[in-house]
Amino acid sequence: MTADGLDTLRITFKMPEGQTGCDDDPSNPISRALTSLMKDHTLLPTFTQAFLIDETAGEPWRWLGVFVKSAGERILFFPGFKTEMTHVRGFRGEELKFDRPFAFDHASLEQRRDTWHI
Repeated sequence: MTADGLDTLRITFKMPEGQTGCDDDPSNPISRALTSLMKDHTLLPTFTQAFLIDETAGEPWRWLGVFVKSAGERILFFPGFKTEMTHVRGFRGEELKFDRPFAFDHASLEQRRDTWHI
């Protein structure tokens, strides 16, 4: 437990590419995924990281995000964007249906895999 009363989970792994370091930003995709899912569950969910790889020599790997299988059998995706999406617009054909502020956290593919939501 940290000084601020929060429990901390540290995940360590080695990659063949990338830079050495520690990403302790609470807004990184793994942190968002695990914080969101572990609030209501005692088991660590199944998750995997996804990277975009430019095959050009010397180009860095880019963190696409984290995919998670939730306790409710949903597939969740927590993107690794550097900037936050803060606004959303919805259209039906050419007609604007909504235009409002929005805090994007993850996308969910439902258990039957035929519907999704964000």
